[in-house]
Amino acid sequence: MRRFVVALVLAVAVAPALSSCAAKIPERTVPDITSPVGMSRSVGRPNAGRLERGVQVRSFPGVVVVNPDQCWATDETAALLAVAIEETRRAFPDAHDLVLGDISSRDGGPIAPHRSHQSGRDVDLGFYYRGKPPGRMFIPATPTNFDVERTWYLIETMLLTERVQYIFIDNSVQRMLYEHVRQIYPPKRLESWFQYPRGPRAKAIIRHVPGHRDHLHVRFKCADDDDACQN
Repeated sequence: MRRFVVALVLAVAVAPALSSCAAKIPERTVPDITSPVGMSRSVGRPNAGRLERGVQVRSFPGVVVVNPDQCWATDETAALLAVAIEETRRAFPDAHDLVLGDISSRDGGPIAPHRSHQSGRDVDLGFYYRGKPPGRMFIPATPTNFDVERTWYLIETMLLTERVQYIFIDNSVQRMLYEHVRQIYPPKRLESWFQYPRGPRAKAIIRHVPGHRDHLHVRFKCADDDDACQN
């Protein structure tokens, strides 16, 4: 039986350098969650691995799955994804459904057109937009259509679990997210989260990878008790 619990609070504070009218760091509490009982294994690396006894993620409230045959995940990946989306919908009840792209095939391994997505820990997920986007497709984010507030809430929820290894997002979208929060969080926290604006060699969780202007790619860490998994 695999169990994990996430209970996180980001305390309200104001960095001394901020002006008196600056926004406060929002108080965020992610409720306790327990993964479903399961025996999934993420074997090897995301770009050279396989998935054993994974769980299939199907459409659920807040999410539309594009291709269920390529939407197999580890127990922990499925649970973390679900709680992030449920928390965002709780904060924004009018948010539209997100498009969920590929995770992995049933047994993992190579999956076109990806170089990774082989071991049940990589998830392609659409952004939130102003207005409901048409169909089941990823749409390039622009300053006009991008809902930065809802998208950031989703990303922040995942970050606060401390189970995210990387999030790949184009620099043009990173910039919009960064500008949304740069007056709220202290520089050290921003540097740990964002590669932007320091360049491609900067170490951070949110990183630029071409081809991610219309969706984000989140990679969750190996589960603590999965000794076959490699980050």
